[in-house]
Amino acid sequence: MLRAGVTGALDHFAYADRAEVALAAHRETGMRVALAPMLHDRPDHVLLDIALPDELRRRVEGTKRPGASDLDTLFRRLHRDWHGREGRLFVQLGPNAPQRCSSQLWALWRELARELDLHVHTHLLETRPQAGIGRRIYEGGIVGAMAREGLLNERLSVAHCIWTEPSERALLAEHGVSVVHNPVSNLMLGSGILPMRDYRRRGLRIALGSDGSNSGGRHDLFEVMRLAMMLPRPGIDDPADWPGPADAFAWATEGGARVLGLTGRVGRIAPGYGADLVALDMETAARAPLVPNLASVVQYGGPDCVRAVMIDGSWVYRDGKVLTFDEDAARARFTEMRAEILAAARPELATADEAAPYFAGLTGREATCG
Repeated sequence: MLRAGVTGALDHFAYADRAEVALAAHRETGMRVALAPMLHDRPDHVLLDIALPDELRRRVEGTKRPGASDLDTLFRRLHRDWHGREGRLFVQLGPNAPQRCSSQLWALWRELARELDLHVHTHLLETRPQAGIGRRIYEGGIVGAMAREGLLNERLSVAHCIWTEPSERALLAEHGVSVVHNPVSNLMLGSGILPMRDYRRRGLRIALGSDGSNSGGRHDLFEVMRLAMMLPRPGIDDPADWPGPADAFAWATEGGARVLGLTGRVGRIAPGYGADLVALDMETAARAPLVPNLASVVQYGGPDCVRAVMIDGSWVYRDGKVLTFDEDAARARFTEMRAEILAAARPELATADEAAPYFAGLTGREATCG
């Protein structure tokens, strides 16, 4: 991310019990990071009413996840020890997805967000089957249920948010929720296309994300900006209504700052804002603009243009070298561990292959629900 000019990120972290290790690693990078450890206790096969053989079900569900009491203790400790540390590290609540959380976790989500004044990040309606689940088990759909439970507000950001109904979009806009658009991941996974035209019409707040490395690739925010700008254009007859470079850039900068909980502190080059700066070299044969401007950066920029990155007034990357930690040593350590990581993953990959036939045809079946 540093090499790609990213100065801050929200890490929706899957391993709540390793949150402090992750925060310590993020601290070394010099980046601004909001860590949102995931909460979930309802597996998809239960939500989809898929009967798995007992032995396979036990493997799919894996080890028992921490309950509400354990998570309450964890988040209070993380908030006490890490939240706001050095002005760069923050803790958020990270419900994996609302439907994957029991009523007890919804209550914990509401209580901790209010009591500790925490931002919240979750996946919402990423796929068509999830939309079917939401309509089937929540009266008025999942967004309506979240509104009734007091979970929609300006501190909430929702990733993907593809399969929303017009009434749900209206609720998200009314409550000031931020939608984190992940176009690379959405295309990689075949999840669908965000209804950006309608979201813009309703004034919804937009930020950009890359999702995880397995589906989002190299965390190239230049690529994400371009796709976010271009994907909505087909079907919009008047080019004056197309998203432009300034829109995509604002989603990547000020939108990202809002999701991190740093509105008014970063995301712009202006008096009183933190000195988070990215120096670009656009004077290459492939992209040298006739008139250097924002459009040339969004439309032609890439990680190879990034020459230096400053975060909070300190250089963290310059002239091809990461300055905050030993990147070569980190890569060497990964090379050493590659075989070990793959060996540890093989049983879960085998379980996924064995379970896959039980989920076959799911999209068509769930699309008819509701």
